[in-house]
Amino acid sequence: RLGSELIERQANPPFKSRLANALQSLTSSNQLSSSLDRVNYQRFRKNLTNFLIEVRGFLRTM
Repeated sequence: RLGSELIERQANPPFKSRLANALQSLTSSNQLSSSLDRVNYQRFRKNLTNFLIEVRGFLRTM
């Protein structure tokens, strides 16, 4: 829900697309699963770092 709201609030179409792709890879890259084991935690942290690098520049302007 939060992701959808962020995407809808983004006025710039290229940034909207980048944000949607970044959110998708945050939750699905690196064979991420819903388990709470250490390996999955490390995968999520890697995905989160990549997400923040991708969107930090244009999310500051919202």
